[in-house]
Amino acid sequence: MLSALPVLMGLQLTEAPAAPKPEARRGLTRADLDAALEAFGKSQASTLASKDEVSRGLAQLREELMQRLQSADKAAADREKEISDKIEAHAKSDADQMQKLRATEETDKPWWRSALFVALVPALISAGVAFAVARQNLAASRDQQQKSVEDLRQQQKKALARELSSRWQDKEDEVAKAFWVLEHPNELADAGQRNRVTKIGNFYNHIAQQWRSGAADAADLEQENFRALFDNFKQALEKAHGQGADVKALVDTWPSIWEICGRPHI
Repeated sequence: MLSALPVLMGLQLTEAPAAPKPEARRGLTRADLDAALEAFGKSQASTLASKDEVSRGLAQLREELMQRLQSADKAAADREKEISDKIEAHAKSDADQMQKLRATEETDKPWWRSALFVALVPALISAGVAFAVARQNLAASRDQQQKSVEDLRQQQKKALARELSSRWQDKEDEVAKAFWVLEHPNELADAGQRNRVTKIGNFYNHIAQQWRSGAADAADLEQENFRALFDNFKQALEKAHGQGADVKALVDTWPSIWEICGRPHI
């Protein structure tokens, strides 16, 4: 009786589809079941021996159909889970492959195209600009400092030249007395008179030392006619030597003067 049930019902039981949609995952619905049972009851009422036999057949048919519905539901659920698991696994595999590909690309990139370098480029440019500006400012500061130092040195040189000129003017009387002694060489025999010449010679030699070392401004000393004063002193010594005075020892003690105007012919 059960084997003929699909024909009697005019229905065809189908296997669950591979990927059933939620609204069509069963081959039968409860409405189909009720209609089949009703049709079967009507067609079999005249042929069955008793009402009890019909009831048993209906109950057995209902149980078999319910089992098939449950099997179809479970198969559909299992298929859905299998497809979901495959999709999830495939997505995870794709993500892993993409991550490996990116890592490989990052490794194969030249250092100037690496993500780290690209991220550091703005910072490196900013640091380079800051360093260039700082270096330029430092250079300008050094130049200014150097200029200030040179200006200060020049001021000191000029100040020393003025001081030497002022001291010479204060010694004009002593200079004149020393030249008088050289014009009268016999006076050199007197220790006091000889000492006048020695003091002026030492003073001139000191001025010449400041000139030669660059401590005093050479242009200012030249303008104050110190070269001419040295030359006059040199000529006075040569004249005294020509008159028999012994001045060689004095001449030897003033080498800086002679570097300016030349050594006397003694």
